[in-house]
Amino acid sequence: MYSFEFATANRIVFGVGKIKGLADQLAGGAKRLLLVRGRSSHAIPLVRETLRVSAQDISYIEFEVHGEPTVDVAREGVKLADGCDMVIGLGGGSVLDAGKAISALATNPSS
Repeated sequence: MYSFEFATANRIVFGVGKIKGLADQLAGGAKRLLLVRGRSSHAIPLVRETLRVSAQDISYIEFEVHGEPTVDVAREGVKLADGCDMVIGLGGGSVLDAGKAISALATNPSS
């Protein structure tokens, strides 16, 4: 059996109304983040506004996911996450799955 170490997100926040606490989550010192999102979430404008107002020192990149994430989608997200301190997944199950995969791959050096 092979030995390995697996590191991934140190915190996952999930549930109704959790976006209201996003500014507090960002206060932890992130300087750059990847926003993994779907295309139809009504929360996207709210998150953008929170990032604009509450996190003026944080730059971010948006990565839109359509449907079930593939290995290629995860790899593309990992490239975008290079240099990011945080990954935010905003949307349904596929988007959250993509965000978790990108976060896991970005924090582990091998494919």
